[in-house]
Amino acid sequence: MNTDAELDAWRADWHGAAPERVASIGAVRRAHFRYRALALAEYLAGALLLAGSAGYAAGADDRTMWAWAATVWLITIPTLIGAARLRRGLWRAADASVRGFLDLEIRRHRHMLSSMRYGYQVLAVTVTANALWALYTAGTAVAAAVTIALATLALAALVALGLALYGRRARRGLAALETLARGLDEPP
Repeated sequence: MNTDAELDAWRADWHGAAPERVASIGAVRRAHFRYRALALAEYLAGALLLAGSAGYAAGADDRTMWAWAATVWLITIPTLIGAARLRRGLWRAADASVRGFLDLEIRRHRHMLSSMRYGYQVLAVTVTANALWALYTAGTAVAAAVTIALATLALAALVALGLALYGRRARRGLAALETLARGLDEPP
């Protein structure tokens, strides 16, 4: 074989190979920032929901709004407590090694799957509470009951779709991370 042809074949193989993806310190920091920002946004949204429901009930003339606000509180507070409990041990890596960060990301993706299941449970409780509210309202205002039922169904469908997409992303990410972890465990 000609030396030039051999060099050309080697060069084609070298340039044709896909480069390995290496996580930079910046990527790890961005992932940590995103995780913390999403957790903070979740807690802030819960606090706004609690304050908004109490404010709305305080300004309403109807006493039944206090029952609605209490229902919102009874759903939101356990949800926030459950979210905080699910996040235990997910704030930082055990050590500053590649394996430590990889294990942290695997735990975070497993948390995503747990939180998706938890989200379906909260959705079921919320839909049940809204259905009961619609039934209660149907005795006095049928149009309001129909509006509550339709809004609940539309919102439940959107939330279920979002949870399904979230779970799909979590399962794909977890599979990729576990494959990477197996590759690190294999001897060179």
